[in-house]
Amino acid sequence: MKRESETVIRYGRGSTMLGDAVVFVTGNGVCALRLLGRQTLTQLVDEMQQRHPNADVVEDQTAARQAFKQVDGWLAGKIKSRELSLDLRGTPFQMQVWKEMLRVPHGKTCSYTELARRVGKPRAVRAVASACARNPVGLLVPCHRIVRQDGTLGGYYWGLDKKEKL
Repeated sequence: MKRESETVIRYGRGSTMLGDAVVFVTGNGVCALRLLGRQTLTQLVDEMQQRHPNADVVEDQTAARQAFKQVDGWLAGKIKSRELSLDLRGTPFQMQVWKEMLRVPHGKTCSYTELARRVGKPRAVRAVASACARNPVGLLVPCHRIVRQDGTLGGYYWGLDKKEKL
């Protein structure tokens, strides 16, 4: 018998404008999105199982297809942030940063410094950058829209070429 704290995380492969990816979905929404390439599907599933040891991580292409429709709609600007089904899990500070990133409009950028100011921690620029780097739902929580104060791109988990494309 499962404890109430346990859950099912469904996953599947799909394509994004940046390449093949795997999406992980709970009953509350997308909890992780990763491009394939740096890691294999097996490695990503194992990592998810390690992060959520009480969850059943099961393949479900139907759930994945629905999630990838959401990704495509978001990247095309057809879905608003309030319409996204996300299951974000992080520290209170990370959650605050991720929610603020969702307010950066399509086609616009925000500096790490400005983002720190928006979350009420103007001196916490490095902590904001760290929260951006730990974003589990890349592409949907738009860390790619966060840039350095001088407008240059800064870092990006999947490479600066992909950040520039986005």
